[in-house]
Parts: sequence; structure tokens; C-alpha cells
Amino acid sequence: MRPPLLSGRGVARTAKLGALAATLVSLLAAAAACGPAHRSAGPGVQRRPALQVWGCAMSAVHQNVCVHRDDWVADAVVKVNGEIIPHLRSGTYQGALANPLEPGQSISLEVTSGGSRVEGTGAVPERPVLAGATLSASGEIAATWTSSTNPDRFKVAVQWSCGQNCGAGTDFDTPGSARSFTIPAGGKIPSGKEMKVSVMAYNNGTIGGDYAPPRSPPGGKGFSGMNIRAQSNSITLAQGR
Repeated sequence: MRPPLLSGRGVARTAKLGALAATLVSLLAAAAACGPAHRSAGPGVQRRPALQVWGCAMSAVHQNVCVHRDDWVADAVVKVNGEIIPHLRSGTYQGALANPLEPGQSISLEVTSGGSRVEGTGAVPERPVLAGATLSASGEIAATWTSSTNPDRFKVAVQWSCGQNCGAGTDFDTPGSARSFTIPAGGKIPSGKEMKVSVMAYNNGTIGGDYAPPRSPPGGKGFSGMNIRAQSNSITLAQGR
């Protein structure tokens, strides 16, 4: 049986459908050429949960790394320069490197937990030298220090005794270009106490991977980032000296 002859309108409709099909094929070919990097993950794709990781205090030797995800993570594998740092308590991993680093050397961080992986890298800062610290009659503390390099920031710290087996302190951040800082009188610093003043150089480092930077680290355990530090010598001050 012969197929029915198409009218002029039917022929036009068939031609239009053919053109649309050709356009669709071209679009699909162009999308395929873009490669997988341009494809968005569909709603069914499970993303690995992000970890909040930061250095509570990292250095050329001693390491303190904090790991958090909804709560403190106690079963992560934490490595610094390939050496495993054991879990201490409350998501804090603490240990010392068998191979201490020199100023300027790289320090690497690797944290894995539940299929998530976070990596960080930074440089050990130069150890500043506290050149002088004075305590004025009004209670101001003026500190000066030297350093041939500029870290990301300095921290001027003051510590004092609050009783038997009790220590207290406070600190103040300054730019990495600073070489002096005056701590104002009052505030948290008590009067009539013997105080120990020191300066710490900090490099932030960079962290990436399955990583979510904490807006404010839980528990107030320092800044986000690796917080790689080098501490100066200290000077002891007291009223009347």
C-alpha cells in the first residue's frame, strides 16, 4: 500500500522538524565537547561533607591541629609533613615532629575523615627577637622587636600568675610589618602583677579540599588557617622595676 502523499503544508512541517532535530544534535555535540568540567553535579550526586580544620598552634616542631564537623572529630587521621599527629582530646591533635623545620621551610597538613580530605601548606616564620619591653607608671606596656622578614601578622602576648598552678594572659594582634606595639593600661591586664612579655610571628598558610573555613572557631581556639608560629624570647616586667 502506498504511503499517502504529503500536502504542501505537511512537507513544510516535516522540513521544520528536520531542522529542529539537526539543531538539537549540534547543541548536544557542543555540550559533549565542553567536557565533564563544565557539567554541574545533579541532585542525586552526594558531595563529601566538609571539615573545619585549623591550626590551634603549629610551629617548626610542636603541632596542635583542631578538627570539627558538626561536633569535634576524634577519629581523623592528621599528618604534618607526613608524620601522624595523635588525637589528644576534644578534636585537638597534638604532637611534635621528629624532624624539626627551619625558618622559611614548608610545612604541610593533611587531614582525612569519613572520606573527606583537607590539605594545607605554609611556611615556618622567622623567630622574632624581643629587643625591649617597658612598663610605665600608668600601666602601659611598650614592646619592640626585630625581624628580618615580615610574617602575616605578629601577636604580642602578656602572661601572669593567677595563683598556685594557675596562669592567665592576653594577646594583641599587629601587622607583619610592625616592629613595636604599646599595650594600653587597664583592660584584662591586672596591676601589681609580675608579667612576662613575648612576641609571636604567625603565617596563615592556605587550606583547601573538602574544607569549610569556620567563621569563628568553636571553643575560641584561635584563628582559622594553619596559624604557623615562631615565638620570641620573653622579658619579665613588674611594677616599680
